[in-house]
Amino acid sequence: MSTSTLITYSDPRSIGERTELIRSWHLRGAMAWELSQDSNDHALINALSPLLH
Repeated sequence: MSTSTLITYSDPRSIGERTELIRSWHLRGAMAWELSQDSNDHALINALSPLLH
């Protein structure tokens, strides 16, 4: 049996791209699962800010 590991991450760019997708598809929002690894300047949550306005 073969096993593998998939590791993913989000950065401000990828969150910004997802934000644009959410807006262009007229979706109703986004969800953040875990924010404790965000930077002190809140770069990840700030990338979501276009959805909040």
